[in-house]
Amino acid sequence: MTTHLLRLYTGTFAAGVASSPLPALNRVLYVVSGSVIVRAAGQAASLDANAAWCGGAAPHITAGKNGARVLRWEVMRAVDAPSSEAAATPSSTLTLQHAITLDGNTANNTGGYLMRCDRVDFPAGGEALTHVHQGPGIRCLLSG
Repeated sequence: MTTHLLRLYTGTFAAGVASSPLPALNRVLYVVSGSVIVRAAGQAASLDANAAWCGGAAPHITAGKNGARVLRWEVMRAVDAPSSEAAATPSSTLTLQHAITLDGNTANNTGGYLMRCDRVDFPAGGEALTHVHQGPGIRCLLSG
C-alpha cells in the first residue's frame, strides 16, 4: 500500500494570464467560470465554463479574454508532495488536501485507478438523499 495525497486548488486567472508549467501529475482541471486553453503533451484544449480536462502530462493553463476560475484536483505520492506553499501557484491556492491509500503505482498511470469529474445539479429545494461514494475524493459545492 502506498499513501498518496489528493489535493484541491482554487485558482483565479486574469484575462490572458498563463500559469507556470505544472508538474506532470494525474490531475483534473474544471472551469467554474470564464475560459482557458490547456496545453499539454503537444496538444491544446479550449475549455469554457462547466468543462473539464484530465491527464497526467504537465499542462500550461492560459485564461481567456474574460479570465477564469479553475478548480484543480491532483493526486501524488505523499513522499513526493511539495509543501502546500510550494505547490500553490501565483494564481491558485491550496483549498483542501486528503491523504488516501492506494496500492500499485499510480505515478506511472499503472495502478488502475480512475479520477472522475462529475457535476450534479438539483432543482431549487432539491435534496441529496443519504448515499455513499465508492472511493475517496474531495467534493466541492459550487453554489447553494
